[in-house]
Amino acid sequence: MTDNGGCDSNAKCTNIFGSFECSCKEGYSGDGFTCDKDESNSAVGIGVGVSVGVLALFLLILLTYSF
Repeated sequence: MTDNGGCDSNAKCTNIFGSFECSCKEGYSGDGFTCDKDESNSAVGIGVGVSVGVLALFLLILLTYSF
């Protein structure tokens, strides 16, 4: 198939007898004909990172005032 079989450039085109199927690559979401970068995982990562940072800062302040 040419031009990725009509699938999005961020999708995988799979030949099926008499047809084809499009599925978005990892990190992308959509129907295969249109795939957008999946931002949901990065939002979770940012939230965890901020939480760990705030906890570390709190523990540092607590240790500073305890001595």
